[in-house]
Amino acid sequence: MNQNETIREKPTKGHRGYLRHRKTVLLLRSVLLLLGIAGILLIGYVLTKSLKNWLTIFAAVTAIPLAMQLATYFLVLPFKAPEKGRYDAVKQAVGNGILDTELLIANKDGIAFPIDFAYVHPEGIFFYSSGRKIVPGKVSEYVRNFLRLNDEDAPVKLETDFDRYLREIRLLPPSDRDTADEKLIRQEGVLRSISM
Repeated sequence: MNQNETIREKPTKGHRGYLRHRKTVLLLRSVLLLLGIAGILLIGYVLTKSLKNWLTIFAAVTAIPLAMQLATYFLVLPFKAPEKGRYDAVKQAVGNGILDTELLIANKDGIAFPIDFAYVHPEGIFFYSSGRKIVPGKVSEYVRNFLRLNDEDAPVKLETDFDRYLREIRLLPPSDRDTADEKLIRQEGVLRSISM
């Protein structure tokens, strides 16, 4: 490998490309589990000439993780990453501040709230969501409750108008991830932990 080639790292929660990576991984795991179940059933049938054997029971139990993978896949499937132009505009406005993108915050009812951008700033946490069915007050309170459960607290504001969001974050004083207060890093950790 020469100097110009780099090893591509897998994107993690909060980074650009995470949703596409997550969907791919969930689909591949589902396919592998399905093939594994089919293989176990086939081996059991070949060995015993019947489906009434221990391998069939094992295959049935293996269907539980398959169902969980598929349920998560279909929950994540409709969500898309923010457009590159929007990402670049927000990244430029935030500079080296604490910015997360492509977060899916799920509640106990199985509803996911897409958070396109989360700017963790000393003055609060500033979200933008392109989700059509999102209720800003409910999502903000939901996230704030999780912050409180983790001994953190910050004002949480969710904006659904991209131009207004961009204006708001541009008006904030600059912040820097490298010199940020540790509590801001902990708040970002809470956001990532409640995201799918």
